[in-house]
Amino acid sequence: GGGGGVCSSFSDAELASSLFLLHLCHAIDAGVVNWEIVTAGESSEDKEHNAKYCLSVARKMGCAVYLGWEDVVEVKPKMLMTFVGSLMALEKSLTSVAKE
Repeated sequence: GGGGGVCSSFSDAELASSLFLLHLCHAIDAGVVNWEIVTAGESSEDKEHNAKYCLSVARKMGCAVYLGWEDVVEVKPKMLMTFVGSLMALEKSLTSVAKE
């Protein structure tokens, strides 16, 4: 699914497209994101679609999701940091299980 994009902070407007977050999910579980249904995230409808899909993917992976799609589209820094923290915790638990 293309390049991962760059995020400079949790208040970076680029996060509204959800592309960075989807790439993060992909980095943890390479087969989990269906890139054919991900949009460029340019219109408000595309951003909403991507955000809903991203949270669905994260739940499918087993990630604890404490934010709504609106929080992603509106780029709420604290909520996004919590989400990324949940992804990090999931990745750490998956890595430790794999080592055992």
